[in-house]
Amino acid sequence: CLEDIADANSDFLAQLKMKQEVCQVLEEKMEYLSENNQKLTKCIGSVLKVLHLEEKYESLDQMKLDSIVHLILHEINCLLNTISDAQDVKQNELVEKSLVVTLLEHFGQEVADLRSERNTLKQEQQAKSEELLQLQREKQELVNITDEFWEEVETRNRKVDELRAEAKFLVGQLSELQGSRRSLQSEIIKLIQENSMLSDELCDSREKERVFEDDFSILISEVMSKDILSVVFRSLH
Repeated sequence: CLEDIADANSDFLAQLKMKQEVCQVLEEKMEYLSENNQKLTKCIGSVLKVLHLEEKYESLDQMKLDSIVHLILHEINCLLNTISDAQDVKQNELVEKSLVVTLLEHFGQEVADLRSERNTLKQEQQAKSEELLQLQREKQELVNITDEFWEEVETRNRKVDELRAEAKFLVGQLSELQGSRRSLQSEIIKLIQENSMLSDELCDSREKERVFEDDFSILISEVMSKDILSVVFRSLH
């Protein structure tokens, strides 16, 4: 179970690292687009000064960039119409204005492309951020599962330690009981030996008593025989 958790954690960290690298690439792209956007903004500011639009329109700072580009194109179209109507305009000025128009149209298209790419990157970044949040939630869940697992392991280790202590105590009691058993066995053997000796002594006593009784019977018989003879002799005299 612990190996599975470790493998899952390793896979998760690898995915998280990959997502972080993707986010870093997106951030670099956003930074690149931001730099290009700043350059375009600076160029458009220069065009505004050339066309004197800042003096004509006071709310340019509050307008969006694409609106300013459309305004510039409109002013240039008006300027072109004025130039086309004027008979005394030199050909070189017309060429310069045409180049400015071409440049602004190019800038406008590039701004539109950059805005589209920026929106796409924002969407990708949002998706990656949501995926990263999901991975972080999964990581937190995995951390919680790991913490619960370690708590369970610690609880089991405590129970094992308690069982070991109890087993050690029981082994000590068993050793004491075995010592008491050996002592009792020694006492029993000693008592058996003493009992055997007493039995031998009792047998000897009984044998001596039997011999004594036999001797006593013989003695009584002899005494009685002597008494009878004594009586007989007395009667003869």
